[in-house]
Amino acid sequence: MEFILQQAADCCTDFFNFSENKIFNDEEMYSFFHLMEDFSTLINGVAIMMLEVFLSKLDD
Repeated sequence: MEFILQQAADCCTDFFNFSENKIFNDEEMYSFFHLMEDFSTLINGVAIMMLEVFLSKLDD
């Protein structure tokens, strides 16, 4: 379980670094709507990753 939590933390760090770069990039408009869409995608991905591990543990 420790490994999956590290993966989730890494995904969140990558997301916040990506978002920060998008927000401060003058070349492209990055709205709050786009930020929330990307955040929703992140949360869904992390939830799927954690459910896969949980369900595989149930199978064992």
